[in-house]
Amino acid sequence: MNILLILFTLAILISLSATKNNTEYDIIELIDWSVYNKEGIKEKANDYILFESKIIDEIENIPDEKCSFDSVIVPIGRYIQDKINSIKLIIDFLKYVPTDNDIREVATEALFEIEKFENDNYKNNKIIFHKISKVLENIKTGLFDEPEDHEDKALLNKIFKDFKKRGLGLSKEDSDELNNLKKRLSDLTNDFNQCLNEDITSFTFTEKELKGVPKNILQYYEKIKKNGEVAYNIDFDELGYKVIMEQARNENTRKVTREIVDQRCKSNVDILKEIAIIKLKIANLYGYKSHSQFRLENNMAKTPETVFNFLNKLKEKIQPKAKEEIQKLLEYKKIEKAALNETYDGTFNLWDFEYYRKQLLRKEYPLNKNINVYYPVNEVIKEIHNIYEKLLSIKIKEIKNPNVWSSDVRQFIVSDEITKDIIGTFYTDIFYKQGKYDFTSSYILEYGYKDENGNRVHPCGVIVSNFDKPTSENPALLSHEDIIDYFHELGHIFHLLLSENKWSKFNGWLSEDDFTETPSQLLEYWAWEPQVLVKISHHYKNHEEKIPLDVAMKMAEIKNCDIGINILYQIFYSLVDLKLFSIEKEDEDFNPNEIWNSLTKEVLMVDTNFDHIVNEYDSIYYSYLWGQVYSADMFYSQFKKHGIFNTKIGRKYRNILKKGSSYKAMDLLEEFLNRYPNDNAFIENLDLSSSD
Repeated sequence: MNILLILFTLAILISLSATKNNTEYDIIELIDWSVYNKEGIKEKANDYILFESKIIDEIENIPDEKCSFDSVIVPIGRYIQDKINSIKLIIDFLKYVPTDNDIREVATEALFEIEKFENDNYKNNKIIFHKISKVLENIKTGLFDEPEDHEDKALLNKIFKDFKKRGLGLSKEDSDELNNLKKRLSDLTNDFNQCLNEDITSFTFTEKELKGVPKNILQYYEKIKKNGEVAYNIDFDELGYKVIMEQARNENTRKVTREIVDQRCKSNVDILKEIAIIKLKIANLYGYKSHSQFRLENNMAKTPETVFNFLNKLKEKIQPKAKEEIQKLLEYKKIEKAALNETYDGTFNLWDFEYYRKQLLRKEYPLNKNINVYYPVNEVIKEIHNIYEKLLSIKIKEIKNPNVWSSDVRQFIVSDEITKDIIGTFYTDIFYKQGKYDFTSSYILEYGYKDENGNRVHPCGVIVSNFDKPTSENPALLSHEDIIDYFHELGHIFHLLLSENKWSKFNGWLSEDDFTETPSQLLEYWAWEPQVLVKISHHYKNHEEKIPLDVAMKMAEIKNCDIGINILYQIFYSLVDLKLFSIEKEDEDFNPNEIWNSLTKEVLMVDTNFDHIVNEYDSIYYSYLWGQVYSADMFYSQFKKHGIFNTKIGRKYRNILKKGSSYKAMDLLEEFLNRYPNDNAFIENLDLSSSD
């Protein structure tokens, strides 16, 4: 890199860093959020693009005979991926969380400009790909040595594969066809999602037909007259659909609702067919037999055959349990039909599951609705942090008066309990605010890496949720579901922070698609342990009062309520997804409906609104269930067996996370388990062995 570029790089990096020292924590990079106003975001995006364009120009002008790991790969890894990527991550975060709509809009526009520039000038740059290819060629011919470091080797291989998978190694004819297919695919995907997003399907039910639906819910819908009776026009948004399926006593009301929702966006069936065929064509251009083969190549599963085998074996083990659960729900249906003097036909329909499951929960798990009083938010979070401080040999300390984007946001520094070294930092933005992203999620603001001097640039993440905010009259209390969510997201945060990768490209969070959720699913298990539910509880009026153990045990029992049916749903969706995108030839008779209907019969229990199927989950819907199976193996064979607060096992777990994603996740699992993983613990925990 020449001297002018070095000076330019230093100037831009100073501009891009936007960090603000805190005298108590001057060893760690703290984001200065004050610069991320509307103008500041635009300036950051412009500086980002200017800086990256200079790096691209420098690499493009390297003579072929001088292309080496140090001259080509290091600038890509060090500057494009390490140094400035955090700016893009922060801007992406600002699309969702600020309450100021103007900030969200500016961030959305800025990110669009950055991604458009990168797609046009870096990711699809054939000259850059040529230089990367020359690095491999020059190493092969002995002009330069192959890098010795494990992560350096992995980086070279990863960058080459990423470019190749974008089609940069194709002929001009194939490249042109690929671009046309990708454009058509983008249009189809947008049309598919637009139909669902803009759907305003509704239906008018009389008050009698809506018996069982709470009046405080009905008040949100238009009140009209139907055949002279009081009626409500119900929009089938998430709330309207859910409340009717769970609480409407009239079976025909639930049936009509289900049928209407299932018939939405009929045009999407043809769109889905074309999407599957286009993805097959793209996979063929890349040299793969199917889209699923292309998509799964770098996953733990590796092949569609492995996933089919995983799902079908699990289905055989789960179905007997699910049938027992259906019989139990049918008993509730029989009793209710007798009480209503209606005919009982012994049939369990698609519109019965949510309704009778709700009844079962009320009668067999009659938990006091006031259990939330034992879980005030700040006390619970402190207790959860204490658990993992001990388990993982870390310290979690809150920063006083942090520089944040909202006054109720908190920031924590994580350090090693023994060495005292800083590991990373994370924020919590957990209270509801209008305009803020309305789901619980985690975000990355910095992946962390070692800079050119070997110094650690620390990872940084955010937990975002929408818990009720405390008021002078009401404290902020958490439900059990809220507690599970926090454990889950904390699993993602630890996966991010505990990774000791050299290059940001290999942070643990960036592991295989079917391993990404495993660490967070693992931490959920603590939220189901009665002793943990007691440990983290403090009555908001009396800090010393704990939730009774018998209540905590009842909370834990709910985990496996109708678990067989729920898992069959996941298996069903996964098989539909995989079969759609595992086709190996174009066939005019290919019909997504036939796949759906045949699997409906085969798997037994289904849902009929599958709106994940053309987004980033295509061919990998199975990955969440895959993670559930392997996280169960990790928890029961190690933590549960040796003690859920066992520090030795916690350190062992931490040791596999620190290796990041440059190592195969399956190898890390085998290292942790001391054997190849299996589904035994998952099955035993579900109490399915008795149903085999």
